[in-house]
Amino acid sequence: MPKVSVLVAVYNAEKYLRRCLDSLLNQSLKDIEIVCVDDASTDNSLVLLNEYAAKDERLKVATLAENSGISHTRNVALGMSTGQYVCMVDSDDWLSDDALQLSAEVLDTEQGVDCVLFDFIIAERDDVQGTYTRQRRYNSMPFNRISGLRACELSLDWRIHGLYMIRRAIHLQYPYDESSPVYSDENTTRVHYWASREVAQCAGKYFYRQHAESATHAPNLNKYYRLDAYKSLKQFLQSHADTRFLCARFENMRWLTVVDLYFEYYQTRRQLSRTEQQTVKKRLKAAWQDIDLSLLSGKDTRKFGYMPLRFSWLAFRMQAELYFFVRAMRDKMR
Repeated sequence: MPKVSVLVAVYNAEKYLRRCLDSLLNQSLKDIEIVCVDDASTDNSLVLLNEYAAKDERLKVATLAENSGISHTRNVALGMSTGQYVCMVDSDDWLSDDALQLSAEVLDTEQGVDCVLFDFIIAERDDVQGTYTRQRRYNSMPFNRISGLRACELSLDWRIHGLYMIRRAIHLQYPYDESSPVYSDENTTRVHYWASREVAQCAGKYFYRQHAESATHAPNLNKYYRLDAYKSLKQFLQSHADTRFLCARFENMRWLTVVDLYFEYYQTRRQLSRTEQQTVKKRLKAAWQDIDLSLLSGKDTRKFGYMPLRFSWLAFRMQAELYFFVRAMRDKMR
């Protein structure tokens, strides 16, 4: 049994995959396995994976016949894993050479710790150099050791991030949430924290590649899957006695997300087809109807533009769009 299994879901990652794999194979901790699952890529990702696997037996490769989404792909990798500890690395990200060793050492030596966060570094593209040398540390709340329940609470609004190593037994008990094609992995992070006795941090660095397109306002229909993922997490919080106190806070987050995503739709609606517009509005309406108004705080429901107006979906939309229009005019006058 290897000490650590690294799960890598791969989909059309040819451009960045070498750096990811090189960083894993060059780890100071050698007792590892790297489980790569190709999610029916249409580029040369699978060719690269097989090239690396031929050179290093620690790298396992599997491929899916059809594109299945990141959560399912990671679950396939999890099922193939055999390590004592497990972590996930996205195929366009990379680790410092000591990241796996430092995190595994904490799990080996710190009694009661089940999960260890990496030092999360955001690497931004330098448009002049074309490199990712512009780096900044994620603004995570500092801590030494905290309870898993406290970590779950802090992760609701990402005061702590979600990149970590965890005991494989916990990960097998709580695999990746497949309730939504995207964003449901955020639910898994919160559940893993909750299931851990204690959560700690280490100095091993996880480098997250922030692509330029992620900062644009181009329409992205995947964003609206967050509504489905949040509904799944709400059901989890309600079903466990020790997390019910988080429900009100999370429901307020859900409500603000509904309004924010409606604003996203309002900004980009003319770039969507009629069918796409109907799909987005249907998803937003379902989330609007599902909000538990009894859990919302007054400050999140009394402000113009944020009032639920549950009696009429049309009334809510008219209020929200008028608010967005006025806000845009005000911003232009500044």
